[in-house]
Order: sequence, then C-alpha cells, then structure tokens
Amino acid sequence: MWLRSSTETNVYSTTKSRESSNILTDDISQLTPDKETQFLNKFRELLGEDNILYDDQALLRYLVAKNFQLESAKQQLLETTKWRLEKQIDSIPLPVLNPGTPIPYPVRGLEPFLPDANVEGVEGVPDFILLIYNYFGGHALHKTDKYGQALFIERLGYHDLKNFAKFIKLEDLISWHLKCQETTNRVIMPELSARTGKIIDKHIAIFDCEGMGFHYLNMAAMNMFRELIDLDQMHYPERLGKLFIVNAPFIFVSIWAIAKRWLEPRTLEKVHIFGKDYKKTLLEHIPEENLPSFLGGACTCSHIPELRNQTVKILATFEFRKRRLQYFCLCKGNHKYYENFVINHRQKENVSFRVKFRKGNEERKIRLENLSMGLWKFEFFGIK
Repeated sequence: MWLRSSTETNVYSTTKSRESSNILTDDISQLTPDKETQFLNKFRELLGEDNILYDDQALLRYLVAKNFQLESAKQQLLETTKWRLEKQIDSIPLPVLNPGTPIPYPVRGLEPFLPDANVEGVEGVPDFILLIYNYFGGHALHKTDKYGQALFIERLGYHDLKNFAKFIKLEDLISWHLKCQETTNRVIMPELSARTGKIIDKHIAIFDCEGMGFHYLNMAAMNMFRELIDLDQMHYPERLGKLFIVNAPFIFVSIWAIAKRWLEPRTLEKVHIFGKDYKKTLLEHIPEENLPSFLGGACTCSHIPELRNQTVKILATFEFRKRRLQYFCLCKGNHKYYENFVINHRQKENVSFRVKFRKGNEERKIRLENLSMGLWKFEFFGIK
C-alpha cells in the first residue's frame, strides 16, 4: 500500500539481514513489536508533517531496505514520492480500481476477484504490450504460496531475447512494468490481505530456466532488464519475498555473474538458485495444488501461456513488383499471438503483396503494417 491506512497491522517480519551501524537490533528478523514501534516513531518524527502521508507498512519497507538507517530511508522515500508525482504513477489505469481496464499480465487462481485470463488484443491493451508477450516464453500470476502471497511464474528460458531487444522499446517496457507493479501492489495485494486477514505486501517468484542457452547472453536485452531492476530497487523496495531460480543450466553461471552485480545485498539474500533438485524446496513454500505440474506440483490448470512450446514452420510467399520472394519462418506462440518478423524492402510506396501462410495445407492470415522506411512487419495470427 502506498497511502496511509489506519486499518492495517503488521503481522509478520522480514527475512534476515545484517545491519551496518547504530540500530536497536542485530537481526531484522528478530525485530520485536516494541522496537519496530520505536523505529516507526523515530522515522515519523524525522519526516515531520509529511509522515501522515504514509502508512506503517510503507515506512517499514523503506526502513528495512536501508537497514534501518533513518536518513537513507528518508531520502529514498522522498525521492520515490517525488518520482510518483512527476510520472503521475497514481493515475495509471488499473483493473478493478478502474472498471473495464484489462489486466497487464495473465492471471490464474484469483476467482471471483479476477477471472482466469490471458493478455489479449482487446480495447485498452496497447500494441506494445502484445508485442512484449510475443517474445516472452510464458509469464503469469499463478495462485499463491502457503503464506497467501501472490506467486509469479516466469518461463525465463523460453524468452526470445534477440527479438525482444530488437523490437521492444525501453520506454514501452518500463510503461508495461509500471502497470504490472501497480496492479500487483494496489489491486492484488489488498485483495490477498483481505482473504488471509493479514498484511500481504510482498510476492514470491519462480524463474524457470528450462530451455536457456547461449542466446541468453544478449547484453542489449539484459541491460533493458537491468533498468527494471534498478527501478524496482529504488521505487518498489521490499516487495519481493523470495525468488526461486530453477532448472539453471551451466550457461546461467555466466548470466548470473553479470546480473548479481545489479542487485542490492538484501535482494541477493532472497534469491535461491537450483538445478533440477528444486521440487522439495518449492513445496515447502507453495501448496502442491498451487504449483504447476511442470514444476513438480499437482496443478493441471492451463497454467501460463507457454508461448514457445508450439512451433509452426511457415512458408511465406511475397509477390513484389513481379518479383517473387519466399521466406521461411519458424513461428512459436500460443493460439492467438505469433512471432513477428520484419522484411526490409527498398521500395517504400505502392507496395502490394499476396501472402500465403500455411500449416500443412491450411491457409492462415496475417496482419500487415508498414513501419516506415521500407520496413514491413508481418504478424501471424489464427494458427491453432
């Protein structure tokens, strides 16, 4: 929660972390209610009249993120407050809070509050969000863990980072990410708090690296994700409960050597990396019925849109000024949205195409868009 709420109380403590100087306890996980109150009182006193803008949970997140260093916590909190005002973050349309606003990510297991749904091309969903999901290997809020926290699952190993970095603009990625963060923090977490009768202000995540290879060493894409990490650590501190990275292959060692340098010490403490021996640990935190079968659980719902589990070989024939051009494309996707590719023609005007896309003998459709400067984007759809 961002704004102050008088009806909420803290019912659980944070994970372990060592402090650096002059605080009342050496172990944050052992912070007693009395000492917590002392810190909150001191922090509110330091904030002055502005302290009434924030609820206890918001203040605690910033205190914990800065190891209870009051001045550092104050600086980060005020910078975030200024950033939210400048970027008009509270004006972002969100599902439920703004009726009719579509969800920014696939959802499973939150009925009747939110029905199971995927991100689809409906009114209110910008094209760039659909394009982002074109290159994602699968991503969803999939039910909850044993503590009632939202469980996010990312099929990280199936992401198409090369095309992701090529076709996704950083500003679009950040816009989508902010919408996801605000939906989780201001829509999902209050609902889960009401269901469990306790404060839920963190989420848990699983990154499945199955399918990850050397193509993942794409620094352009990794630097885009670094921007999201920096944004989260600065403006959404202490929202992550735990992160489990599973099915990590050998190449992950090189990737992690780069990525871990971007994470603050407290974030690193929440990351748990496994090869294939992860099932026991996951089931200690997640009910078996809430964990997808491909991760060792018993859930057999539609899980998440596994965009890269289906591959269709398509022959595209383009007739261009009496020249016949043929392209082969391996398209991977779910039942609605498929890979895009771009073909560069020098001719920028008066271009016409006759196009056939085939799966077996079945002709399929495309969406054609002139991107300017002779670039034509062909988006496949309708293949099931």
